[in-house]
Amino acid sequence: MNKEEWAAIFSKKFNEKMKQSGITQGRLALEIGCSHQAISLYANGKRIPSIYIVSKMADIFGCTIDDLIP
Repeated sequence: MNKEEWAAIFSKKFNEKMKQSGITQGRLALEIGCSHQAISLYANGKRIPSIYIVSKMADIFGCTIDDLIP
């Protein structure tokens, strides 16, 4: 799996968790401590988050890291 495929799969899973949780991108950015622009890039499959960021997302969404990564 190449970088673009990984980002696309992560983006799909990430967006599903965002929708399920009802959290906004802005609120997630505040909770994680990153920029809204970074969250937007993750949501659009333009950037791959670090495992640290994925771990924080999983905590906020109440899921495991495996639920978010390909």
